[in-house]
Amino acid sequence: MSERTDTADRVWEHGWEDHSQAQLLRLARLSLPEKIAWLEQAHRVVRHLAQSKDETSKPENRWNR
Repeated sequence: MSERTDTADRVWEHGWEDHSQAQLLRLARLSLPEKIAWLEQAHRVVRHLAQSKDETSKPENRWNR
């Protein structure tokens, strides 16, 4: 992803609604290759979380957390 120096990207939003709106604006500014890279990374995270959930739901692992 490209580095941005815009100070608006470094400001902490107040509350969930402000954060949600600011995140939508940040994502809208991404180029198509950046959006594809973001989606691929998000997909890797989802697969990892699903795999972790499957492993911890096995009866032999339930008590070893």
